[in-house]
Amino acid sequence: MMAVPPAQALVLQRVEVVSELDFGPSPDPFEDTVIEEVKGMTSADINQATFGAMADSRSDNAIGVINYQASAAIGQFGSVGLEASLSGGIFANEAYELSTRVIIESDEFVNLTGAPRRAVANFIIDGGELFLEAGNAKIEFNLFVESENLGNVPIATDPLDFPLILTGPQFFAGGLFEAEANGDTTFRILGNDIGATRVSRTNVDIPLSLQSLDLGILGPGDRMAVVYDFTYLLTMTGPGAFSEGMSAQLSDPLMLSNIPALEVNFTPVSSVPEPSVLLLVGIGLLLGALRLRPGRQRRDRADRTRPAPSKSKIDPGSSQSLTSAPAGRQSAPPKGDGT
Repeated sequence: MMAVPPAQALVLQRVEVVSELDFGPSPDPFEDTVIEEVKGMTSADINQATFGAMADSRSDNAIGVINYQASAAIGQFGSVGLEASLSGGIFANEAYELSTRVIIESDEFVNLTGAPRRAVANFIIDGGELFLEAGNAKIEFNLFVESENLGNVPIATDPLDFPLILTGPQFFAGGLFEAEANGDTTFRILGNDIGATRVSRTNVDIPLSLQSLDLGILGPGDRMAVVYDFTYLLTMTGPGAFSEGMSAQLSDPLMLSNIPALEVNFTPVSSVPEPSVLLLVGIGLLLGALRLRPGRQRRDRADRTRPAPSKSKIDPGSSQSLTSAPAGRQSAPPKGDGT
């Protein structure tokens, strides 16, 4: 029998900041990349924050002028923060991208009980904002939460390389804030609506919110791998692209809280019967009602043919009523809507 390979046992916190100009005919495209990461066997082994940043200015008479700065951070306890800003102009048929990204990956979530448990990922969107005073430019944000039940497998003693490629329940939310050549802007929601709203021509607000993702049921000893991935992408596309100011921020990468961006909770599996069980119970009740109905009809016919009691046999002083309604099922009061 083939041995089951050990599963990955690793917590990864990774930040990426990338500045890139290489989409057009430029003979000298450039790319600046900063990647920082911290790994541990469990989250308790993460004993420092992860931080990456860059800031620079690029100038070319044929292309234009670009001023940029960006940073990303993940705190020791899993809180996140990102920011990026871009200004300048592109004269040639070139495109410039500035991105900042945080990634948290973990497969340490294990059902240690002796019974099936439902796993739910709770993740915080710590509030943010977009500013766009530009032309031929856009800001996009994307949040992915991905998961997979790895099953009941032993924990590896050595950390293995990430990233994880997960195929289980997923959550995606994003937005696209675009400026046309004349400076007019539009905002479009991508994926799940997390409440991001364009509050003015130049501003989009991303409110603080708590989101949840049902990860499914884990059997005893099963482990769940989860990835949290948030990215800001700022783009200017020439010719004629300009930015008097465009920026994006989520929380504050220089002042992170101690609240983790992602948690996984286990709850008992609901005892609500399966739909097939409810269907069988309903059929049984219906058959029982049909079997009882003929007997009731025979009793009704007998009642109609039974002679009425003679008035002379009833004591006038008796409290007995001449016409007493048969006791039957009372109609239940109508159910309210709970208000």
